[in-house]
Amino acid sequence: MKKKRIGIIALMLSSALIISASATISTVFKCSAAGIDYQAYSTLNTSSTAPNKLAGGGTVATVSKNTVPAGYMMIKSTIMTSNGVVGSSSWTQNTQYANNLVSNISYASYGTETYYGQALLKLYEGGEYKPLTVTRTPSMTKPTRSSMANNNQETQDKDAIFVNENGYTMGNATTEDSAEIRDLDFYSAIGVNGKKGYIRASEMNGPKTLDEAATYDDSSKDIPVYASDGVTVIDTFHIYGPEESSSTDTMVAATSLTE
Repeated sequence: MKKKRIGIIALMLSSALIISASATISTVFKCSAAGIDYQAYSTLNTSSTAPNKLAGGGTVATVSKNTVPAGYMMIKSTIMTSNGVVGSSSWTQNTQYANNLVSNISYASYGTETYYGQALLKLYEGGEYKPLTVTRTPSMTKPTRSSMANNNQETQDKDAIFVNENGYTMGNATTEDSAEIRDLDFYSAIGVNGKKGYIRASEMNGPKTLDEAATYDDSSKDIPVYASDGVTVIDTFHIYGPEESSSTDTMVAATSLTE
């Protein structure tokens, strides 16, 4: 497990000046676990590293500002469309006592779809993690004629779940009206080569206990994208680790702590 910076407020909150029309922050998501109250945000912005790239982020903090033990907070960022996940970071956790945590940054090419950022949470409670989805950001759409035309149609029912011929349940990982990650075998996703398919939920959902979190590898990795049979590999999906997170994009995510 790689050490990750904590004490996020020390990231010079003057970086809030970075927030502009090209960045969105969700409304506050409030939740509790093990008697501790938390608040969290999702963020989405055009990346500081490339104008045609989106950067997703997320933050979580204790409402009281009191610190919690190592491993009590885990968060990852995702970038979603109606067709599924297009960008995801690895999970990050507080590796010592802390009262806030910023996710690793996820990236996706800024194409012709409508995008939103949604952070995923794991909060320690009663021997295992309580999985939650943070409120999604307002959507972002590249202002081009092709994107405006594309926005008038969706290629699939974004909340649909189906069982394939091999008995696997498949569909989008989250829904707009639920604060829980859906319990499916495969999540809808778009691979690095633009192929629409499915990724194993087990490769996205991360540790379930503190012991698993202690050995979790948060480095970048590629995982398979499968066809609807859940067997045939059609593409790969990249999960972004801390070594790929731009410091400027991380600061954009961190500014939500001041909202």
